[in-house]
Amino acid sequence: MHALQETSRIGSTTEQLSAELLHEWSNVEPLRVEWDELLERSPYTTIYSTYDFCYCGWMHFHEDESSPFVITIRDQGKLVAVFPLRQETSYVHSIEYELILPLHTTEADKPYPLIAEGYERSSWLAFAQCLKENPDDWDILYWPEIPDLLEGVEELEEAFQGQKPYCVESENDAFGPILDLEQTWDEFKSKHRKMRKAITRINNKLEGGVHFVVYRTEEEIARAVDVYADIEHKGWKAGRIGVARNETARDFYRELATVLAKNDEIRIGVLYHGEIPISAEIAYTCGDRVFFSHGTYDPAYKDVSPGKISTGYFIKEFLDDEFSYGDFLAGFSQYLSPWSDDFMTTTEVYVYNRRPAVHAIWKWRRTKVWLKEKYKNNPALNKKVETAYIKLARVFGIDVDKADA
Repeated sequence: MHALQETSRIGSTTEQLSAELLHEWSNVEPLRVEWDELLERSPYTTIYSTYDFCYCGWMHFHEDESSPFVITIRDQGKLVAVFPLRQETSYVHSIEYELILPLHTTEADKPYPLIAEGYERSSWLAFAQCLKENPDDWDILYWPEIPDLLEGVEELEEAFQGQKPYCVESENDAFGPILDLEQTWDEFKSKHRKMRKAITRINNKLEGGVHFVVYRTEEEIARAVDVYADIEHKGWKAGRIGVARNETARDFYRELATVLAKNDEIRIGVLYHGEIPISAEIAYTCGDRVFFSHGTYDPAYKDVSPGKISTGYFIKEFLDDEFSYGDFLAGFSQYLSPWSDDFMTTTEVYVYNRRPAVHAIWKWRRTKVWLKEKYKNNPALNKKVETAYIKLARVFGIDVDKADA
């Protein structure tokens, strides 16, 4: 563990902050109560940065190949920020490097650190200073999908910009649709004629019509996960992404659903034709936000658009409730853009601690971006130049596929 003392001046406010780096889960676990309390003081509450989500995700997907790299920030002993990261050894061909990235990324969306309101800038600055104080523990920091509406991340960039041996890069990342949940079902339905027509068509075409059931209690949620996974396993996602891709994923979702159901933080909606489940949705709740995370349908019913209908009915579940925003997955939900009221844009940030081998990876990425920009109006020439550079990169031992990742 490491502690540092730092005084940062933001405007006329001076805060005495301390940062601590935790490498063992046995040191992270005692933070659970404080972690959950911090969630209530954060201006942006996200289920993906809660203790339960981070713990379940890391244990199921990342424990065997990584260790925690959790940095806490305190103001006179009071927890004001948690930066939940993990550290893993990665390779670009023969180049070994230590990568730090969010604690859980496999089934997460926009994994932002938890920071108490008013501490955004000073906490990012203290986080950067902690990284500088531990240069032997990391080579590359990669943080994807940081929402642009949030303050403070620019302090991270400024802290490393122009300082040897570091370099920092930021790029536009995926965006996600945002839905206004402070409206009635009638108001929502009136804006979406195709959805209304789809509901009428499916009830006319399928004998007996369809009905929608939402599961949310501890007693029924684990079974609902299996119902969802069974539908998903019939479609294109099977074995590739989502809940049913393998047993590790199924086990993760069973455990996560059971844990979240205790606090009414998960709901699973299923569209039935008679007793046959034909489409399903999964969403998490946190503060005034609903995180719509998964949707699937039985391809045998694709001609009646069951996915569109179950998504519509699932949205209905959260209207006229205590929720304000529906947050859809960044990068995977563009098809819902016609239903959205806004978009959340994001930025990905890389910080390189440039020893010579890591400098080669950084050079590759910079050159790839330069090539794309220089020859963007000449695709054929762009392809030839890129092919030549790939061959050159491999001569120097750079696996370009991993370097791009």
